[in-house]
Amino acid sequence: MKTPCRTITLAATIALALAALSCGGDDAGGEDANGAPGSAAPAEAPEDRAARVAAQTQLRNAQSAQEAYFQANRTYAASSGELAAADPRLSRRVVVERGDETGYEMSIEASDSAGTTFILRKQGARVERIDGGGKSW
Repeated sequence: MKTPCRTITLAATIALALAALSCGGDDAGGEDANGAPGSAAPAEAPEDRAARVAAQTQLRNAQSAQEAYFQANRTYAASSGELAAADPRLSRRVVVERGDETGYEMSIEASDSAGTTFILRKQGARVERIDGGGKSW
């Protein structure tokens, strides 16, 4: 005759084994969206994510500086030097690719392991934020 403790222990062991298998505990790399094992994307390093978020924030700050520059000059800054002169607090890593009366384009390379490039463009009223691969951010 089994004691209640043995039954509970056996049930708990089975439950843990099933949970480990369903969570990718077989070290096969997890599951994709359809539940197929071994095809999930690798985990993102926290420092890479932080580097990308910092680069995006620096571009947003440069966007605000471009708008202030436009208010004062009726044109957007055409170079990184012009924008830095208007707001010395901006990151020197932001590159102004183009600036004129109708819009601008700026970019920055994140300090993540992939060296991700982020681009911010404004043409008229349309603002576009993409990475180097064309994916919106």
